Amino acid sequence: MFDLAANLLFLLIASTITWQLGHGAQEKISYWDTTMVLRLPEAYPYVGALAAAVLWTLVVAYSCVRSCQEIARDHVIGPAPSGDH
Repeated sequence: MFDLAANLLFLLIASTITWQLGHGAQEKISYWDTTMVLRLPEAYPYVGALAAAVLWTLVVAYSCVRSCQEIARDHVIGPAPSGDH
């Protein structure tokens, strides 16, 4: 249950960051902002970061689904924990 709670909190954080990056990218694209010295478009890094954040959010959502499956089956998915550390 603690894994699910932590994953849901992490999903909230990841989706908030993704949403804010999407909003920022949309704003940079609509105003066509550029850097001061080189006059490069500022939207490109935002779009790259947005793509990475979307992937991050999908991975965290998968972790939430996997935690729910572990709770429903009452069985840990993956390799068995070993006590030989």
